[in-house]
Formats: sequence, structure tokens, C-alpha cells
Amino acid sequence: MQHYGVPTRLLDFTESPFVALYFSLEAFNLNSKDDLAVFAIDYRALMDQSISVLIAKDSAFRETRQTLYDKQDKVFDEIVDRFSYDIAWTAEPKQLNARLDRQAGSFLVSGNRGMRI
Repeated sequence: MQHYGVPTRLLDFTESPFVALYFSLEAFNLNSKDDLAVFAIDYRALMDQSISVLIAKDSAFRETRQTLYDKQDKVFDEIVDRFSYDIAWTAEPKQLNARLDRQAGSFLVSGNRGMRI
């Protein structure tokens, strides 16, 4: 939806540096004085930090990055999104279409419902 100008909490990411570079350069004008950047995130550190915030807010929360593997979406829906925690969360679609599969795509999601990109 972001490609059509609709505000969203999702940021597209890819596991491939080649795909990231392609999309960075796709509409880049070499004659402009604009900057170009490709960002990388440390998935493990991001999720560990987000889990630490959840544990600090709810002492009953006992998940780890390893135990979240098959229930990451459920935890996001029932805890992160429900309480609009101000953390970043990664998500991968359960059903990949050919485009997402080729792009090795995933999403970075804001837990804060009021934050839009």
C-alpha cells in the first residue's frame, strides 16, 4: 500500500543486498544531488530488544526469539498490537506470492498503532 501513497506501519525489507540495491537505484536520478542509502538491520538484535521491552512491561511474558518462531504473528496480534507497544517487530507473510518469494521479502512493523510511515 505504501507504493500507492497510503500510510502504513509496514516497511518492506529483503534478505538480499542485490534486491535492496535494485530498488534503491530503480528510480534514482544520477543527475540529482540526492543521497542514496541502503539500510541493514540486525534481525536477532532487533527481536531480542523488542522481547526485552515486552518482558519489562509484562513479567509473565516468557518468550524468546527461539520460542517465537512459529507464533510470532500470534504474539504480535495478541500482545504487541493489542497494547500498541512502541517496539519494532519483524513479520513474514504466511503465504508468499511469486514476487515476495523472488524478492526474499519481509516486513518491519511498528507495534505503535499511531506510527505511520
